[in-house]
Amino acid sequence: MYEYELKFSRLRAKYESEWEGLSKPMREARLFRKALELYPLHIRCGDVLAGWYGYASREEMEKVYGDVPDQPSILPEPPHDGKTPVEWLKKHGFKPGSYDRGHYELDYQTLLARGLDAYLADVEKELQNSENSAEKNEYLLGMRAALACAEVFSNRYADLAEQMAREEADETEKNKLLRMAAACRKLPMKPAEDFFEAVQSAYLIWSLSCISYGTWVSVSFGSFDQFMYPYYQKSKEKGMTEEEMIEILLQLFRMLDVYNGVDCVISVGGVDADGNDLTNELSYLLVKAEKHSKLRSPLFVARVNRNTPQKLMRELISSELFEMGQPSFYSEENCLAAMRGRGIDEATARGYGISTCMNPVIPGSEVTHGWGCMVNTHLPLELTLNNGRPICGELPIALKTKPRADYQNADEIFAQYERYLRELFEIAMTWQQEHTVRHAKEFPNPFLSALTNDCIKRGKDRWDGGAVYHNLVIEAFGFANTADAVTAIEKLVFEEKKYRVSDLIEAARADYEGYEALHKDLLQCDKYGMNVERADRNAYRVLSIVSNICEENRAENRRYLPSMHTLWTDVEWGAKRSAFLDGRRAGEPVNKNAGPSTLVRRVGPTSIALSACKMDQIRFSGGQALDVHIGIRNMDSERNRDKIAAYIQTYFRLGGLQLQINGLTSETLQRAYDKPADYPNLMVRIGGHSRYFNDFTNRMKQEFIQRFRVEEGAFLI
Repeated sequence: MYEYELKFSRLRAKYESEWEGLSKPMREARLFRKALELYPLHIRCGDVLAGWYGYASREEMEKVYGDVPDQPSILPEPPHDGKTPVEWLKKHGFKPGSYDRGHYELDYQTLLARGLDAYLADVEKELQNSENSAEKNEYLLGMRAALACAEVFSNRYADLAEQMAREEADETEKNKLLRMAAACRKLPMKPAEDFFEAVQSAYLIWSLSCISYGTWVSVSFGSFDQFMYPYYQKSKEKGMTEEEMIEILLQLFRMLDVYNGVDCVISVGGVDADGNDLTNELSYLLVKAEKHSKLRSPLFVARVNRNTPQKLMRELISSELFEMGQPSFYSEENCLAAMRGRGIDEATARGYGISTCMNPVIPGSEVTHGWGCMVNTHLPLELTLNNGRPICGELPIALKTKPRADYQNADEIFAQYERYLRELFEIAMTWQQEHTVRHAKEFPNPFLSALTNDCIKRGKDRWDGGAVYHNLVIEAFGFANTADAVTAIEKLVFEEKKYRVSDLIEAARADYEGYEALHKDLLQCDKYGMNVERADRNAYRVLSIVSNICEENRAENRRYLPSMHTLWTDVEWGAKRSAFLDGRRAGEPVNKNAGPSTLVRRVGPTSIALSACKMDQIRFSGGQALDVHIGIRNMDSERNRDKIAAYIQTYFRLGGLQLQINGLTSETLQRAYDKPADYPNLMVRIGGHSRYFNDFTNRMKQEFIQRFRVEEGAFLI
């Protein structure tokens, strides 16, 4: 999918001279139109939906782009020499994200009901406002031009389908092509009227939004079984069969897998304003189609509430889905509480959807930087305990926080820790905000902004104050390792007085070489994930500090959403970090998502879940999947499926927000590691995504195998 970004930027390089003198919103609208005019389109034999684009031979693509050099489609960052505060932070794993073009979810319910012509009318109406500034009108004109481009794309499919129909001898295939052509003449400009039209229109809008940014990463449909249900009912009443609907869904899934691969969420379930379960016939049809597809995408999400039917849970807890790393389970009640915790009113919160990696969003109203900042939670602890310096390396910048020493208890450590974290956060977020605004000014997106609530009214880009909500996800990397280090200090330094803090620092600086006894003592200390009160309390304190800082820095529509989200980068990120004070050696992974440190290998998913439930998870609406592994030998047993359902429901009743279950055995993963060619389609869940096991590095594969081997022994059914 990443090749499309390159092609989009080559179009910019080829045609930008023609658009000299145009406003930047109009320039981007012209670029969007050029892409929609030139992208190769395809309809394949047996297709029921229009939607393939961009695939062609090198020779064909050279005719489109010509011999022009590529240029960046995002603003480059300054070179990292480690001499500025932000560069130093990035070097030490405290990394603000520069820009995010994905991680959004449109309001498909409204889009399908109104059609894009209604949005064009909204723009025209706003242009009549005599009080508009020149800058606002400039952006509105860019929106108008960009929205009009959608018809170029759909009409090209209609032309192609009609041409193919004229040449088609088979009457059934001819009728499919003619239905496709008629839909593309109408959609997405006009409202959809039945299930086929709604799916076709939604996919065209989804593709247009991706093309407008030149990226297909982390773009979701969300509550598909809810906004599509009226169209499903209408088509069913008219005689459309289940087989016909599944055929439509399967092609949608195939196209999402090709273009989006691992990031597009489709969810089932939920509750209404009175708390009634919203599972419907389409929910079950989607589950059936997902089992049949055997694809990575769409990512399947189950919105579980206290009244979720046992029938649906049994359908979701199945070998077909678990072996695909599907689904991800979310607590409906806790997600709603998390949205209210962001300050969103009850009625608006009820319309939330689950987007991309793992966070709830308000469809069509949010821009979300999914990796707003990767926070090395251990760095401020190093500064706290090592007189304002990192354990390894130098500090080339002056910090305002005054160093101190001679701590008497954990309270004093956490107080100083919070001062350092606040200062580091301020440095990172000041840079991030400035870079985002610069990028929105240089590369606006008038098409997607027009589909984002309030952008037309404000005449602004979605990233530059136009959207209702502007969220940045703050990822707390290594929080469990950091908490475990404080727990060890409490025991070994303050209580037993066996070591000094300086001893632990010297040992970590040496990567524990020559400090074997001390290292052994660290490893034997209680840790988060073992369901031990003090260790879990310290994890909660680390995360509470992160949450407090995020919540206190809200400004206007800008929110910082704390998260424990690491995906698979706990391995890659950890490989670049020196030793931590909990006993973790240099290069080892840090804790994964909301789970414990990799040093915790002697506990199973029950203890891990009980520890995770002690945290106030609703404050972490940026995402915090708990990844657990259950050794499943017999998924056909209803008794076993009900056991897993009870585990999920109990976790949610205790306060859990999201749960990811991998049901593969370590033996299967080991065989796939030894003979990857024999397991080309084996998938695992990594906290927000399903990925092919063979896509991982050997180091990441080994981490999976080791973790599964230990955890399945503690919970085998």
